[in-house]
Amino acid sequence: MARASEGSIYLRRANERGLQAEYDLARADYRRAQRAYAQAAVYQIGSGADPTENLLASIDYFSRVLRDRPSDVPCEGLGHAYSNLAMFDQREVRDPNENLAAAAENFRAAIEIRPNYWRYNDLGIVYKNWAMFQHERGQDPTQDFERPIDTYRASLTLLPDYLAAHANLGVVHSKQALFERAQGRDPQPSLEVAIEAYERALAVDRNHMIVH
Repeated sequence: MARASEGSIYLRRANERGLQAEYDLARADYRRAQRAYAQAAVYQIGSGADPTENLLASIDYFSRVLRDRPSDVPCEGLGHAYSNLAMFDQREVRDPNENLAAAAENFRAAIEIRPNYWRYNDLGIVYKNWAMFQHERGQDPTQDFERPIDTYRASLTLLPDYLAAHANLGVVHSKQALFERAQGRDPQPSLEVAIEAYERALAVDRNHMIVH
């Protein structure tokens, strides 16, 4: 695929720049490679194709980069790769727990080295998917919902107008309300928090598709 090939180009260039001690340029190319691989995987999953080969190749490469030159960027790349593998597991009705755990571990490692708002949001997505998987298995996801909620709020402490974190916070509270209603519990408090989160997302950008 074009995006996967683009990712390979960026990875090679990043490696060359790293060897030449051009670390800022190498970091930028690693991030471009991450985006390219992630977009390729999402497209493959959405189109019914199997992204495993591309994702395992990116895991292998980022693992070698992390071994040779430990930094936050390959940790983030591994987080995205494992997160997309977990997404494919769920599409194929397989247990995604192992890949979700690996994704969370690598996003947390990236955050520990260099915290930023989008990494907290990405980690929150992993935790949200984990909670939903537990719910689908018939388990009580109440405590599992707390992890994505706390993580999205951490993202918003770094960037209060981050639309994606507000919208994702609304999604989690909406899912929590649905579960509470199914259990015969009052969903109103969760619904009110969800509505507030969606309203804040709309205040940032009323026309953005993520809020609709």
